[in-house]
Amino acid sequence: MIDYYKILGLESDATIDAVKQRFKELAFEYHPDVSQDKNAGEIFIGIYEAYHILSDPEKRANYDMLYSKYIENNNTPIPNEESVIS
Repeated sequence: MIDYYKILGLESDATIDAVKQRFKELAFEYHPDVSQDKNAGEIFIGIYEAYHILSDPEKRANYDMLYSKYIENNNTPIPNEESVIS
């Protein structure tokens, strides 16, 4: 499972405003049109994907359930886990 919080350099309790601000900072740094980093395109895609999930309250709620189980190793069962994953 991808750790979107780690990609953005945020804690899991970050506000949506903090997610948006961090996305803007990283997008400016790694956008393929401005970055000199040879992997900027791949990095930018990861940053955008993290932002896309964490800035949407419904997607973030589903992600946070999975995050708790797979990243934080909390063994709490997730109702309808298969549908949440997809």
